[in-house]
Amino acid sequence: MYVKLYFYLFGLFICVNTYSQSKCYIEHYGTSDGLPQQTIMSILQDNKGFMWFGTWNGLTKFDGYNFYS
Repeated sequence: MYVKLYFYLFGLFICVNTYSQSKCYIEHYGTSDGLPQQTIMSILQDNKGFMWFGTWNGLTKFDGYNFYS
């Protein structure tokens, strides 16, 4: 009897835990969006919130909307 109860509670815990995960959206950027190259070698965020991407073809700043080389 207790074994079935433990399995039920464990299953309930797993379902609630996986249901509570937030949705994650991933946006892919490429050369058509303004990156100088498809391969990113390094990423850094500065204290103003800008993202800096280092590629073999140069350094690019991203403000959340546009890329600036």
